[in-house]
Amino acid sequence: MAWAQPATIMTWNLLSFSENSADRVPHYRTVIDSMRPEILVVQEVEGPEAANYFHQQVLTGSMAMAAFVDGPDSDNALFYDSLVFATVAMQAIPTNLRNIGWFTLSHRFHYKGR
Repeated sequence: MAWAQPATIMTWNLLSFSENSADRVPHYRTVIDSMRPEILVVQEVEGPEAANYFHQQVLTGSMAMAAFVDGPDSDNALFYDSLVFATVAMQAIPTNLRNIGWFTLSHRFHYKGR
């Protein structure tokens, strides 16, 4: 029989997060460490360098990062616990203002036998 635990999912608008946002890193880290999400979606990331900076400086590499798609404006990024989820796909849906990120994850089931 498979037993699945509920996942903690967190979303956060980072307000134009870039590599120049070092003063905000400790605050993001405090909140995320207290929430311990298995899935974290962030908005208003200023490009792939900013997403990588967030991944390394805020999450300290503790979560996996889904494929990043750089759009015409600020972007979204997805981070997840790779022990609980596997990334399947990321699709960018273009709009007049910015891309919408459509992420597909699969849950890694943990089986407990009797």
